[in-house]
Amino acid sequence: MKVDVRTKALGKSIQINRLIGSYTKNVPGPTIIFIGGIHGNEPSGVFALHDVFNKLNQLNPPFKGEVYGFAGNLTALARSVRYVDKDLNRIWKPEQIKKLEAKEFNSSNDAVEDKEQLELYKAIKDAYHRKCPVYVFDLHTTSAESRPFTTIGDTLRNRTFAIKMPIPIILGIEEQIDGTLLNYLNELGFITLGFESGQHDALSSTQNHTAFIWLVLYYAKCMRQQDIPMLANYYKLLDQNSTDFQKIYEVRYRFDISKLKDFRMNPGFQNFQKIKKGEDLARNENGGIFSREKGMIFMPLYQKQGDDGFFVVREIVPFWLKVSTVMRKLHFEKILPYLPGIQKYPLNENKLIVNTKIARWYVLEFFHLLGYRRETKENGKLVVTKRKYDIQEP
Repeated sequence: MKVDVRTKALGKSIQINRLIGSYTKNVPGPTIIFIGGIHGNEPSGVFALHDVFNKLNQLNPPFKGEVYGFAGNLTALARSVRYVDKDLNRIWKPEQIKKLEAKEFNSSNDAVEDKEQLELYKAIKDAYHRKCPVYVFDLHTTSAESRPFTTIGDTLRNRTFAIKMPIPIILGIEEQIDGTLLNYLNELGFITLGFESGQHDALSSTQNHTAFIWLVLYYAKCMRQQDIPMLANYYKLLDQNSTDFQKIYEVRYRFDISKLKDFRMNPGFQNFQKIKKGEDLARNENGGIFSREKGMIFMPLYQKQGDDGFFVVREIVPFWLKVSTVMRKLHFEKILPYLPGIQKYPLNENKLIVNTKIARWYVLEFFHLLGYRRETKENGKLVVTKRKYDIQEP
């Protein structure tokens, strides 16, 4: 299916298929997969990928491995909406994947995004090869004004790659949101990063996406520095557009609006803007919504579609990141079940059951150091989960 995609920032439109472009010289190396437009009102990444692949095919440079660029939600991109029936970046869950593998979504009763997901699932599956490292990058923009940043699931493998970029890193957002594409692929053992380049309709967002894509191809060792003529400029562009060079933040909490009516973010908030405990942030049918703690507001919602009202983040002191790295490499998590109030989860070595009445002392912060960031409640007990492929690939 070929669709027209438009962008206000560039004042133009292009025609694209699911596969925006691909490039290889059939030399062994990693598989790089970019996804643009998984939300249809975020076309910036699609335009950047279109331009990069045109440039690659024009220059015909040496290349190790292979790179693919896919469009996420073609139907939504054609309509310039986030999604049509349901958010394509919230349905990558085990039960849905089983349906994808068992059924071709052809019924008129199926959601538009079911068919979009099936096509994207097949395209990604056909692209990667288990014998090589696989990197997946999801390209996004935000509804609020923002400088560029990257989001990652908290594994050392993701961190090692993300830290190469001259932009802030957000840890823990993938653990806060269910059903994202990157969370699903990270659980398969891929290195995954989300990149937010700026506001939806800003010209700088497409420029930042372009810079990020070229830097990925360099840092993944697909291309040499001399084969990317503008490499230094791309690095400088992201560095200048990001005032928090290589700082790392963690998500403290997410304000879910999926069950609320008439949510309205108070005007004027920008990503990483400092907020105080008790500050008036938004409104719904019940009145004001106030911050639970001080920190920085992150991804405030200024669009009609979406379930994430806002997040609150805080900077992580670099010392604790180093402690975290050492503890994980020493497999410190193996002694946790022997501590008071902590026990193994049956049949899953990456989960622990925590009795917070016994294990009280900074319990969540401690588990975060070891990568246990996903938190759920089962039978009144806290269950924490870490990612399977934290240090080593499958």
